[in-house]
Amino acid sequence: VPGNSEYSMPLTLEAVCEDFPTIPIIAFHMGYPRTEELNICLMKYPNLYVGTSLFSRMGPGMSKNGQRILGQALRAAGPDRIVWGIDSMGRPPGVPATLHKNEVRLLKEFKISEEVQEEYGVPPLTEEIRAKWAGLNLAKLYKIKPPKV
Repeated sequence: VPGNSEYSMPLTLEAVCEDFPTIPIIAFHMGYPRTEELNICLMKYPNLYVGTSLFSRMGPGMSKNGQRILGQALRAAGPDRIVWGIDSMGRPPGVPATLHKNEVRLLKEFKISEEVQEEYGVPPLTEEIRAKWAGLNLAKLYKIKPPKV
């Protein structure tokens, strides 16, 4: 259940993006519940990135609505400004290592249906875009050279 959204208004990022145009800024939770506002900002500011930490909370994001939200963010930001994330600081002691298997499964299996692509004019989720989303975009931001897989 989303918490208090009073301070999570994507339009407040406009001033930050304008004042610091060379600093990459990641908007978490895809701007939810104000995803359209975030998409407007994504179209205007090349230093603004969309973090998809919302997905693991969307039950688990494979719904038509989840497809629409990701597709519209991809259309607004492009494939180079979308980054994967989950709402977790790691695995607490005593919790099995499989804690994040659902998030990994979501990242591997998520698709944007042809119906959603057509209805909302959003791009398909290609393997190239998935690789960028899964970590290549963050590696670029952090100036990390990922190993070849």
